[in-house]
Amino acid sequence: MLKPALQFLKRRWWIPVGIVVIGGITALSMQEHPLEAEVATVGIGPVEQFLLEEGKTRLDQEYTLTLPVAGDMPRLKLEVGDWVQQGQAIVTLRRFDRTQQLAGLKAQVQEIAARQQGVVTQIPTPEEEQMAQGRIREAQNQLAQMHQQASAQQLELQQRERTLERQQRLYADQTIPQAEYEETAKQVAVLRKQVTQAQLQITQGQQGVRNAQLALAKLQRNRRDQQYLKGVYQAQAQQLASQIALKQDELQQGVLRAPISGPVLEVITSQAGPQAAGTPILKLGDPHSLSVEADFLSEEIPQVKTGMPAEISGKALGDKKVMGQVSRIYPSGFTKISALGVEQQRVKILVRLQALDLRPGTRVDVRVITAAKAKTVRIPERALFKQDGQWQVFKVNASERAELQPVTLGLKNENWAEITQGLTAGDRLITQLENTLKPGALIQTKTQASTKDK
Repeated sequence: MLKPALQFLKRRWWIPVGIVVIGGITALSMQEHPLEAEVATVGIGPVEQFLLEEGKTRLDQEYTLTLPVAGDMPRLKLEVGDWVQQGQAIVTLRRFDRTQQLAGLKAQVQEIAARQQGVVTQIPTPEEEQMAQGRIREAQNQLAQMHQQASAQQLELQQRERTLERQQRLYADQTIPQAEYEETAKQVAVLRKQVTQAQLQITQGQQGVRNAQLALAKLQRNRRDQQYLKGVYQAQAQQLASQIALKQDELQQGVLRAPISGPVLEVITSQAGPQAAGTPILKLGDPHSLSVEADFLSEEIPQVKTGMPAEISGKALGDKKVMGQVSRIYPSGFTKISALGVEQQRVKILVRLQALDLRPGTRVDVRVITAAKAKTVRIPERALFKQDGQWQVFKVNASERAELQPVTLGLKNENWAEITQGLTAGDRLITQLENTLKPGALIQTKTQASTKDK
C-alpha cells in the first residue's frame, strides 16, 4: 500500500508548484498600475474670446449705369465678370441726328448774327441825333426872330394907324393937304400887309420847329425800335446758344463711361435699338469697397460692438488670414432656418477690410474677437470638465497622482481657457480625459506639453 501511495505523490508534484504560481499571480494582481496620460504644464499666453460664423464677401459700393440721354444704342459687348477701367466707354450712342441738329442750330446763329449787324447799321448815331437837335434849335431861333420882327411891325402899324386917324380929322378940316393924308394911308396899308406876311412866316416857323422836333422823335423812335430788334436778336442768339450747349452736352453724354475700375456685376440692357433716357444698362462694383457680411445669433449680438477686430479666413484664402473691423450691426434681426431645420433669430453684421483679393459672394469664415488678453494664465480647453456645476481639471500632484482641482474661468474659446483662480503657471494637469481616470490615480506621463506663449 505504501508504495502505490508514493507513486501517486510523485505523479502529483505539480500541485505545490501550482499553488506557488497562483499565489504569485494573486500578489501581482493586487499591485497598482499607473495610467498613461497626456500632461501639460500651465503657462502664460494670449487668450481670445470670439464668435465664429460663416460669411460671404460683398461690395458696399455698387454703381448702376443709366443712359443720361435718349438715343439709338448699339449692342452691348460686355458680360458679367468683365473688368472695366475708369473712364472706359461703355456705350456710345449713335450721333448722326444730334450732329445734324447741332449744325442747324449753328447756321441759325450765323443768320441771327447777320440780322444783328443789319440792325446795328440802322441805329441812328449820336451825331445824327445831335444834328437833329441842332436843327430844332435853329428853327426855334428863327421863330423867335420872326416874333420879334412881327412885334416891331405890329407896333409900327399901330402908330401909323393912330397917325392916319389924326390926319383924317385934319384932312376933313382941310388943315393938311390931301397928298399927305394919302401918303400916310398908303404906309398903313403897306404895314398891314407886312404884319400879315409876318404872321404867315411865324406860322411857317412854328411848323419848321415841329418838323425838326418830329425828325428828332423819328430818329429816337428808330433807335428804340432798332435797339428792341437788337435785343430780340440777342435773346434769340442766347436761346440758340443754350440749345447748342444742350446738344453738345447730349453729344458728350452720348458716351457712357465707367465711373470706377471694377467688375461688371450685372448686365441689365444689352440689346441694340432706341433707348429712353434713364434706361439702366449695367451694374459695376467698386473692388475697394469689399466687405464681409455674416449672420450671428441674436443672443450673441450683445457681445459684438462696432470697431471690434474680426479675422477672416477660409478655403478661398488658403493659409492666409485677413484682419478687419466690425463696421456695422444691423438694427433688426430676421428668422433663418439652419441646416438642421432649426428656426433661429439672427442679426447681420458687416466687417470692413483693408484689402482682400476675393470676388463678391465668396464664402469665408468670420471670427469676431469680442475680448482678448495678451498675457494670462491659460490651459487647453480640452482639459476642462464640469462637475456639480463647477469647472474642474485633473491636476497632477507631486506624488504623480491625479487630483480634482476646481478652477474659475475668464476668457474662453475652442482652444484655450483663461484661469483666474485655481491654477498657477508651472502646475501640471491632464489634458486627455479618459473614462478610467479617477481622483488618486497614479499617472504616467505619456506626452509632455506646455501652454506657454511661444
